[in-house]
Amino acid sequence: MSGSQFINHKGKNIFLMEYPGEIDQLKKMIGEAKKTIATQSPQSVLALSDLRQVDLTNETTEIFKDFTNHNKPYIKASALVGISGMKKIIVNTISTLYRRNFKIFDTVDEAKNYLALV
Repeated sequence: MSGSQFINHKGKNIFLMEYPGEIDQLKKMIGEAKKTIATQSPQSVLALSDLRQVDLTNETTEIFKDFTNHNKPYIKASALVGISGMKKIIVNTISTLYRRNFKIFDTVDEAKNYLALV
C-alpha cells in the first residue's frame, strides 16, 4: 500500500508517507503530500517516510530534493525507513544540501517510536 496520511502513535500525530515504486504514482503522491504539509504550522510536522519500494534514480532523486526543500519550514523531525546502500549516500547528500536531519530506521515501528518521543 502507498499513500500519505496522518496517523496517531502514542499520542503524537505523525505524517506517514508510504511511497510507491511507480514514478507517476510517486509524483502524484508527493504533489498531494506537499499540499497537506503546507497547511501545517511551521516546525510542527513529524514526518515518517517509507522508501522501501522506491528506486532512487536521477529523476526520483530530483523529486525528493524538491520535496525536501519545500517541506523544510514545516518539519519538526523526519524518520526514514528503507534506506541502505546507495540510498543512504543520496539521503546524506540531500540532508547536507538542505540542512535537514533525517533519522534512519530499519522498521516503521522503530521510526514511529522515535517520532513519538520528539
